[in-house]
Amino acid sequence: MKRWILQQDDIVMAMTDMKDSRGILGHPAMIDTSNKYVLNQRVARIYLENFNNLVTNYFQYLIANTEDAIALLQSRSN
Repeated sequence: MKRWILQQDDIVMAMTDMKDSRGILGHPAMIDTSNKYVLNQRVARIYLENFNNLVTNYFQYLIANTEDAIALLQSRSN
């Protein structure tokens, strides 16, 4: 169960959207508090397994939150 509990600065992203407008699909969120949220199905935790020493979670969040990154993810969601 511990692996599903989210920690502060984890990055998550919805893999499906409940609306036809794709309002949240592809938009990242950064967790603000440890041990308060649990990862759910259809929500991804985003991390770079081999580069965490070089790239911070905040930097990953900033890149994932650009218009280009969100548009790319939404375009591939069919």
